[in-house]
Amino acid sequence: MLLTAVGFKVASLLHPGTAEILRTHAAPQPWPWLAALTQWLIALWLLTGLTATWAARITLALLTLFLAIASYHWYAGAADCGCFGAVAVHPKWTVLLDGVMLVGMGLGTTSLRSTSHHLLNLKSPRIILALAFSLSIPVSAVFALAPQSNVDSPKTVFLDVDNWIGGRCPLLDYLEETSAEHISKGNFRLLLVDRTCVRCQTLLGQYQSTPINSLSKNSRALIIDLSTTSDARPPIESIQELRLHGAARYVAQVPIEIFIIDGVVASVEHR
Repeated sequence: MLLTAVGFKVASLLHPGTAEILRTHAAPQPWPWLAALTQWLIALWLLTGLTATWAARITLALLTLFLAIASYHWYAGAADCGCFGAVAVHPKWTVLLDGVMLVGMGLGTTSLRSTSHHLLNLKSPRIILALAFSLSIPVSAVFALAPQSNVDSPKTVFLDVDNWIGGRCPLLDYLEETSAEHISKGNFRLLLVDRTCVRCQTLLGQYQSTPINSLSKNSRALIIDLSTTSDARPPIESIQELRLHGAARYVAQVPIEIFIIDGVVASVEHR
């Protein structure tokens, strides 16, 4: 089970699918990799039989931690415990699985003999077989969950706008150079909308019926339409429309107002 979980975790890290989260401050975190590495090392330890009693005790402690985390996720109403990375599993099943393994290993640990504390030769065939087996399951899971082909399907980019506050607006990298340079100087209200959305249509109507200069002093309103049906979109008066380049499909919980000062996101308001 540990090796299977490792494979699913690594698969989710290497193959996040066609979905990506566009954020600025959140650098790649090492914790998912460290968690997967820890689980793999413990699984390898169990397979080798080195100091089996201590290996079982450490595993019992780890299972207890997993059980507590899964129980909390179940209590909080989460739909996925997050234990198996790319594969969503409801916390109630994880609680049941961890509980059964915890009881089973607890009973098995009491029957371990003191002779299990001997150290095996690192060149022992058992060590080599354990290493090969511990790698085969995660690698198989990674390849099984790898996308077959996504060349013809556009990538979906989720705009994580709440993490943009205080930093350079990452959308500037997805605009034409002239537009990006223009927004980098001055105060702007950038509207993220989907014209097929009723709430977005209402917001755009408010902007059209209100003089732009009265909205905010020395501030200009810009719009980025995230809708995929862009064939017959009527022009919006008094608001300059920008387009994100690339073949990706951009998704956000629209409508959103992003207040930008000299290219830096000052605040974000969900409308």
